[in-house]
Amino acid sequence: MNVPYEITKDFKLLHRTPVYQLWNGDSPSPEDLLRHLKDPFQLKVMLAHTVIRPCPFGVGDAEVVYANEFSRIETSTESYAKLLGVPAEALHKSKVVVAKEVRKLRTRFKRKKGSKPKK
Repeated sequence: MNVPYEITKDFKLLHRTPVYQLWNGDSPSPEDLLRHLKDPFQLKVMLAHTVIRPCPFGVGDAEVVYANEFSRIETSTESYAKLLGVPAEALHKSKVVVAKEVRKLRTRFKRKKGSKPKK
């Protein structure tokens, strides 16, 4: 789960929270690969965040075609939690901890920017 933070105008931070383990041990095994190929997590995420919407459009003076359009819906902490079958609070706690550290980092950058260079 990725959450971008802007520390300064020129410095951005991308916090990545692991939400799924692709293999069981310290390194992938053939069984892990087969399990993943049978039930890919990335596909689960994509399907959980895709909707089909009708999309009418004109093709002439008197004809209208209704076609279906696949649309991606926004991912959220709640949508990931639901997909993983875990309480959203567990994922929110991680975000709260990171947000506090980001605030400290922003403060440190502001102080450093405001200080005069040493001669």
